[in-house]
Amino acid sequence: MYERYTENARRAISLARNEAVGAGSPEIDTLHLLLGIITADRALMGSLLGMPLVDLIQEQILLKSKRAAPASKPAEPPLTNECNRILKHAEEQADSLSKTNVGGEHLLLGVLCEPGTMAGKILKKQGLELGALRHKLGGAAAAPASFGLMGKLKRTFGLG
Repeated sequence: MYERYTENARRAISLARNEAVGAGSPEIDTLHLLLGIITADRALMGSLLGMPLVDLIQEQILLKSKRAAPASKPAEPPLTNECNRILKHAEEQADSLSKTNVGGEHLLLGVLCEPGTMAGKILKKQGLELGALRHKLGGAAAAPASFGLMGKLKRTFGLG
């Protein structure tokens, strides 16, 4: 499932899973994923956002995360629907930036594509915007119309 993902992106998902298990959560939620993204490659996140902002985001995640005594530790807690959407957005963002691999920066863009999630709200509160980060990564502020679901359908059926 994660063939296109860089080692750091895979590590982010693994760290998110570990965080969810450690918190006694039955699922990997967006806060776990964002914490995994930041932890997996602090250097990259620091270069994109600035280390003080990375530290502030991490602090906010830890404050919002609910720590419960684990009743039983599921070996593989599933991703929430929101996290699955973030991963799909990350793949679309990588495609729109003409990247073959999905890295931590694309996962971060994926979180920004879901501003209504807990993780998305934290990033939005800190003034992070999808277009500005895409621009910083060398892409257009908005993903081209050829990406997303309709773009994939057009490419699949040779219409675009």
